[in-house]
Amino acid sequence: LELRPVRPSDFPSLATTIAAAFGTKPKPVETYTGLHAGAYHDGDFDLVVTAPDEDVVAACTGWYDPGSRTALIEPVSCHPGYRRRGLARALVSGCMDRLALRGARSIHLNTTHENEGARDLYRSLGFQVTGFDRDWVLDLRAT
Repeated sequence: LELRPVRPSDFPSLATTIAAAFGTKPKPVETYTGLHAGAYHDGDFDLVVTAPDEDVVAACTGWYDPGSRTALIEPVSCHPGYRRRGLARALVSGCMDRLALRGARSIHLNTTHENEGARDLYRSLGFQVTGFDRDWVLDLRAT
């Protein structure tokens, strides 16, 4: 297994892994192409773990605001067949290191209250719970 920055050729298996991790339908590859071309995206903080066949089996994305020196790591995903192997820990730790080198003073992340594995991981990395949020989404295509 290899931990490295994401490449455009990873997008199809990245979409599959994120969907498997969260139990959702894979997003179109164009979603990742557009996101990675955006002004707020920095490829230094977009990491994947690949299997020997080059398929993405785990991934995380870090976002950094140099003005506030605040970062967000979101999403963190690991294919169910590759869980409990330290991949998410390696990804989050690697992203944390990169963000700190860039100047981040604080790093935020989110998970559901029910996701005990993620909560245990984040706690073991030094994160503290500061509150519980509810996500609000508006699908503009539906209005």
